[in-house]
Amino acid sequence: MKHSIFSLILLSSVSLLFLTEATAGVHRWVDAQGNVHFGDQAPTDQASETIAVPKSAPVAPQSPSNSAIKAKQFLIDSEAAEAKKKEEASRAAKQKLANKGRCDQIKSELTLFERGGRITRNDPGGELHFYSDAEIDESRIKYKKMWDAECR
Repeated sequence: MKHSIFSLILLSSVSLLFLTEATAGVHRWVDAQGNVHFGDQAPTDQASETIAVPKSAPVAPQSPSNSAIKAKQFLIDSEAAEAKKKEEASRAAKQKLANKGRCDQIKSELTLFERGGRITRNDPGGELHFYSDAEIDESRIKYKKMWDAECR
């Protein structure tokens, strides 16, 4: 029993010695040129001061769950952005198709009025109406402006 207590005391003393050495601190000194130095051992030829370095709690690495959450959120955001791009492209294609139909109609009317000659339309009462030269010019200018604004 005495032997084990003695061993325990000796082991504790040696452990304290190493612990004191490990937490001794940092030494600071100024050389002859005025340069400040720091080190873990004091210089033998100059005076130095010991700076106590407090032990800090170890910083826990970022948990994998946080990284996984961030990666998952990045994927979700990327997929949402891709879906938005596809939706905008689809909307643009539909709009282009609708514009093409409108442009085809405008082009047809413009061609009719550019050809000239006798142009007729049925009025709301169902009677045949002949366009005058002034009405043809007015309609040609109107459809030309529409073509330039919407279809070029």
